[in-house]
This record gives sequence, C-alpha cells and structure tokens, in this order.
Amino acid sequence: MNMVKKLKKNITLDNLAGMVQRGFLGVDKKFNEVYERFDKISKRIDGLDNKIDALYLEVSSIDKKINKIDERLAKIEIILLEDHRKRIGRLEEQMQTLQASFH
Repeated sequence: MNMVKKLKKNITLDNLAGMVQRGFLGVDKKFNEVYERFDKISKRIDGLDNKIDALYLEVSSIDKKINKIDERLAKIEIILLEDHRKRIGRLEEQMQTLQASFH
C-alpha cells in the first residue's frame, strides 16, 4: 500500500501536464483521421453529383427524342386512319353498287 501512496504522491504537475497533452494528441490524431474520411466522402459525393447531372442531361435528351417520336407516330396514325376511312368508304360504296346489281 505504501508503494501506491508513494507513486500517487510523486506525480508532479509536469507529469500531469504530459499525460493531458498525450491525451489531447491522441484525440487530435483521431480528429485528423475523421477529417480525412470526411474529405474522401465529400469528394465521392461531388463525383456522384457530377454523374447525376450528366445522367439528368442524358435522360432529358432521351425524353425529348421520345416526345418527337410520339408526335411523329401520332401523325402517322392520323394519316393511316384517314386513308383507311377513305378506302373503307369507297369499298362500302362499291359493295353497295355490287349488291344492287345482283338484286
């Protein structure tokens, strides 16, 4: 027991200051590691932002192209339907004429 009391009494302010300093240096080192990790994460996020921006531009371009294709298909559909209506109308007239000639 005397040895423990003697060790406790022999701690000086310089020793205590050294222990506190080493503790702070350890904490400082950990903070530096955390900051480095945050920097890496920040760079990765910046890279992802750039990729997302590029993808957005690409999707916008594809969307415009699809809209143009939709418009063209709608026009083609109208043309085909009008053409078929005319043909069907003529065929119906011809059928009526043909039926009338057999009656």
